[in-house]
Amino acid sequence: MHLDTIVILVSFLLNILISFYGIVADKDAFSLNKVFWVFNLLFLALVPFGQFLVGSFPWGRILTNHTILKANGLIFLYQIIYTLVREKVNKHFSELMESNKQWTISKKPMLGLYFVSCILLFAFSDFRHFWQRSNGLVIQNATLQLLADKTLRGICLFGLLSSIYLWKDKKLSVGIFSLVLLSGLLANFPTAIPRYWLATFYLSTILFFFKEKFILNKQLFPSLLVGSSLLLFPMLSILRYSIQEIKTKFGSLPDVYSFSFLGGDFDAYSSLCTTINYVREEGVTWGKQLATVFLFFIPRSMWPEKSVGSGALVNRLENSDFTNFSSPFIAEGYINFGIIGSLLFVAFASWFIVRYDNFYWRGAKCNYATLVYPAAIGMFFFMLRGDLLSSFAYSVGLYFSGLFCYHFCRRE
Repeated sequence: MHLDTIVILVSFLLNILISFYGIVADKDAFSLNKVFWVFNLLFLALVPFGQFLVGSFPWGRILTNHTILKANGLIFLYQIIYTLVREKVNKHFSELMESNKQWTISKKPMLGLYFVSCILLFAFSDFRHFWQRSNGLVIQNATLQLLADKTLRGICLFGLLSSIYLWKDKKLSVGIFSLVLLSGLLANFPTAIPRYWLATFYLSTILFFFKEKFILNKQLFPSLLVGSSLLLFPMLSILRYSIQEIKTKFGSLPDVYSFSFLGGDFDAYSSLCTTINYVREEGVTWGKQLATVFLFFIPRSMWPEKSVGSGALVNRLENSDFTNFSSPFIAEGYINFGIIGSLLFVAFASWFIVRYDNFYWRGAKCNYATLVYPAAIGMFFFMLRGDLLSSFAYSVGLYFSGLFCYHFCRRE
């Protein structure tokens, strides 16, 4: 065995151990911090380690040992900077301001808004095939379709979370609450929605509903996240195909998991490596990708030079117009400003995560920020996998949908 191969194996194992320690060291029932470490463990360490051992990376990428070593070294530094910033900010948690604004939910406006959003989601879908992923909303204009989809689903989610809050507070009858749950299920049927939204909608609902269970068992959340990613995530990937295609491509369960683990579902690590190679050949973008993220709302008709998502930029495939590639958060920093960019990105993420986690668990009363927290957990996983352009845009849309609900439904 060559020396560089041994170093690669050791670097993978080191990153696996660091990520695992980050998970078990977090004593909160669930948190953005645990999401960060679970993502790193699965998508940047454990699964890529398996891909390296079998000599097969997603999209047929051939990665040199030099690139893999550089990627693993970058991931190691990325995790160290995250930990150092987290420890420093944690020491100053006493400086965080507690929120004195208590949100009292006005039941009738909230339920009205919730049921209207569910009805519109159902009406804009082909009700005969509402369970099919490829169906989408029946709106011709692509921009209006996207806007309606994200707004209505955001309102639906926050209406559901508010209903759970009211039901737990004994302000909602069992009959109405059951109708709320059924409506949410039909409007967001698991097989008919993108996986990022399935994770956000159902995970936030589970966390909000069974919060006490997660508090009693602190490792239940990471176990759920790991199990869903390794077992459920691959199964959901095949739902994008027709029944005939599924029969043709996937003859057995091992075929499904081989397709997922060695294919596009777990391409975050190979996308990072491809980004490293892209930067070596083309140079960093000096913030162009980041500007595209922040100005996502400007249409390309008004901004012809507007870039595509980072995943699509670096992962071009010959004889294919496929563009739905991941671009992990670490790669987004790298393509913008190189190694310094990755470390700055993760330093900011660590600062935000530790403050929001502490705010939710130790510093806040029930208000909009605490209501949105479970939803932020699902969206954060999506943002870590990337690309940042779509995940940021969808997160902003979700946030403002919830903010609209908050102002519409709150009672002073």
